[in-house]
Amino acid sequence: MKEAKSGAGAGRGVRTAGAATFTWKDGAWTDTRIRPGMKTLKVKYLSDAYFALLRLRPRLKEALALGERVRVLAAEGRVIEVAPDGISEAAKVEAFLR
Repeated sequence: MKEAKSGAGAGRGVRTAGAATFTWKDGAWTDTRIRPGMKTLKVKYLSDAYFALLRLRPRLKEALALGERVRVLAAEGRVIEVAPDGISEAAKVEAFLR
């Protein structure tokens, strides 16, 4: 993960994690590929659901390392929002990503 060095979004509000770019928006690092209307599942940070997500989508490791508030495109049209509150059950993450 690295900060953007130049360009229109350069500075503290832009990060790169893996192949994705994130901006600080509404109190969370938000994947720039997210579009309105995508299905979203809110997952509690460091819960069983969070670790199930890492197991099911290991490519998200760098994105989730951005902190306890992250919105990431986890599958086609499906967004995971990690926050201090949210679901804790691993089975709900598994069902959401199918």
